[in-house]
Amino acid sequence: MIRFHTNLRMLRSPMDAAGYCSVFFLLIAFLLLATHAVLIPGLEVRLPLQPDAKLPSVSGPVLTVVLNAGGTAYFDNQVVTDARLKEALQNYSAKSKETITLLILGDTACTSERILQISAIASEAGIQKAFLGTRPRPSINNPAGNR
Repeated sequence: MIRFHTNLRMLRSPMDAAGYCSVFFLLIAFLLLATHAVLIPGLEVRLPLQPDAKLPSVSGPVLTVVLNAGGTAYFDNQVVTDARLKEALQNYSAKSKETITLLILGDTACTSERILQISAIASEAGIQKAFLGTRPRPSINNPAGNR
């Protein structure tokens, strides 16, 4: 039987710290860079602050239309044209036995004219109630407000 003589002695010397440190710093660098590269899904809409007046309560089904700063309408998580929005609201209105309420979440940069257009479309589709959504004022428990 032939024996091969080697100088390699496993686990006989102290661990080489340079290799572990370099892998650790690379791991930290990847984690820090990866968190900034991730795109957050969704649409950023900045709602106006809620006035101090009491808000009306709503009963029954509530449909939501979101308007971004450019006035683009989003309904059922999709971009919709005015004609498509009217058609969808008419379908919901025809199917529902209760009074449907439309909640319009318009960005602060969205024009009031565009919000009124959406209200008129809802009225034509048979929706009797439409409200403009706002974000609540900052409270003691949440000083930053609802972002």
